[in-house]
Amino acid sequence: MAKVVNINIDSRREIDQELKKVCGEFTKDTIIAVVEPLSAFMIKLSTKKTSSDDNEDPSSNVISSDLVYQTVAQFQEAADERLRYTIKKLQEYINDVKMEQILLKPVEINVMDYYKTFYQTVTSENGSKIQSLEKPLVSIEEMATYISHIINDSSTRTPSPATGH
Repeated sequence: MAKVVNINIDSRREIDQELKKVCGEFTKDTIIAVVEPLSAFMIKLSTKKTSSDDNEDPSSNVISSDLVYQTVAQFQEAADERLRYTIKKLQEYINDVKMEQILLKPVEINVMDYYKTFYQTVTSENGSKIQSLEKPLVSIEEMATYISHIINDSSTRTPSPATGH
């Protein structure tokens, strides 16, 4: 009997490890898809240098404020689309609100950490590598509310008459 129990425990561990791996990859893929517009912007920004050559046109190394605002809009669109898709898939495959929330929390935290880095970089480079911003960026707090709203709105379910879930 002990051998059967050990095999069962080993099988359970293998399943748990595989499930953790798959969930980790799913989470990582979601984060990468959501923050892609910010990543592309940060790469572009890193290629810009502060002009020290007097003959060089300083505007050639400056990113337009329009691109900053466009990047934020693309990020919000990516967040909306990808998070809703992710939540839909979690509901299909897991169908456990508590587990879905556990899996979504690291996504939300990582996405917001990335936006915070973007925000701080853009505001610190304002006027240097980035053209002066005419209007304020979406604040970190406003973006956190936006992301949280997408997650909460998409996670809200109406009970199914057949299952009660």
